[in-house]
Amino acid sequence: MKTIKLLTVLAILVCTNLSIAHTDPKKEAPKVETISNEIQRILGRSNLVVKEDALAKVYFTINVKNEIVVLNVDSDLFALEEFIKSNLNYSKIKTKSVRQGKRYVIPVKFEARK
Repeated sequence: MKTIKLLTVLAILVCTNLSIAHTDPKKEAPKVETISNEIQRILGRSNLVVKEDALAKVYFTINVKNEIVVLNVDSDLFALEEFIKSNLNYSKIKTKSVRQGKRYVIPVKFEARK
């Protein structure tokens, strides 16, 4: 009788440990890449240094090759406009949740390094 109780307790412990082993509390939901994240990544790879914070509005669309086509950059700084156009225009993106041909606008902020 003792062996049956011992085997039952042992089986319960093994099953409990196996069920706990299959759940990962640190597992996070997969990160969804958005168009704004991709633009931030593309523009963030530069060595551009601005003396004061600058803001620009970027008007763009996505072509059939899933590339960003910059339509206009609205900023007070000509150098910033040129920088955004040259780095962002025809950059391929991975995001599939955008519609090709639709016009998008996104604010881009450059912070001065201190």
